[in-house]
Amino acid sequence: MIVNISAGKKRELVFTDASEFAGSGKITGNAPRVIKINLDGRGATANITFAFVAKSDTFINCIICHNAPQTKSHLTVKAVLMEKTHAEIHACVIISPKAKGSEAFQQLDALLVGNKATVNPVPELKIKNNDVKCGHSSSVGRVNKDALFYYMSRGITKQK
Repeated sequence: MIVNISAGKKRELVFTDASEFAGSGKITGNAPRVIKINLDGRGATANITFAFVAKSDTFINCIICHNAPQTKSHLTVKAVLMEKTHAEIHACVIISPKAKGSEAFQQLDALLVGNKATVNPVPELKIKNNDVKCGHSSSVGRVNKDALFYYMSRGITKQK
């Protein structure tokens, strides 16, 4: 199943059995994007990956609700921000009291290419059950000067 998120649209996916979801999204325009996934069936799994290059301000909000036992989710966001772009990347995992044995992980990574590019990654875990495995990470960095030298020595211009 592939979820395409268009400018200004909200998508909600609900899983009532042990189905598995692997999705990707194409992000265009600068309107907010919201995706909500409800894992309502025992053993339901969601693996979501977003990778995008932003040339205009961007807002992404991904909410994953674990509402049943032994559910699993993994969210990965990879962003490249150009010029003066600003991005807000919010990710929230909610583990309900009845979601025993669930697992969730979020990874939010951004590369700032533009000199004035900024990003605000906000990973959030709302855990209402102690019998779970959850974690998150985020990283933000600029292009490494050594890497830039390496690419330029192989014919790739600084503008590319």
